[in-house]
Amino acid sequence: MNSVLGGESTANRRHDVSTTSLGRPAGLFADIATVGRRALRGLMRDKEAVIPPLVIGAFFYVVNVGTLAKLGETAANTGRYKAFQLPPAIIFAVTGLSRAGALVADIQSGYFDRMLATPIKRTALLLGLMIADIALAALLTIPVILIGIMFGVRFEAGILGVLLLIVMSGLWGLPSPASAMPLHSRPRTQRP
Repeated sequence: MNSVLGGESTANRRHDVSTTSLGRPAGLFADIATVGRRALRGLMRDKEAVIPPLVIGAFFYVVNVGTLAKLGETAANTGRYKAFQLPPAIIFAVTGLSRAGALVADIQSGYFDRMLATPIKRTALLLGLMIADIALAALLTIPVILIGIMFGVRFEAGILGVLLLIVMSGLWGLPSPASAMPLHSRPRTQRP
């Protein structure tokens, strides 16, 4: 039976949901970007995971340069002790960063299971979180480098050397969440 407007009635019209595309597949890179953006948003809310490593790296740089600069420069006779102390300060800032607690909380809250039920690629879940960890370590490197520049450190390799140092620092911070995961995911005993 035709409706008033001349079309088919809704009772006679069949709508096959299996053939209707609700969206196109996003692809691996879009999935990685989606997971990475969510993880980075979580980092911005998790100040206690970001501020202490930055303070520790800056603190040790200032203390080591302030107390040992004259001794280091006269003993080595190079005058580059401040530049020599910059990589350890960056390592202090990026080593031990752990978002493993946030990942375990996602697993325990069921968020990770819900993500696995979506058509997102499994490798995108892992790579998106890794990208966020690399970005966090790289971002924490920048203030330490700026403190070094304020103390008079010069980069002979120029801006490309600074960018390479930031990338290497980001990659250096990558294994920390993986090593902290077993500590955060240990079974918790429940008391009656």
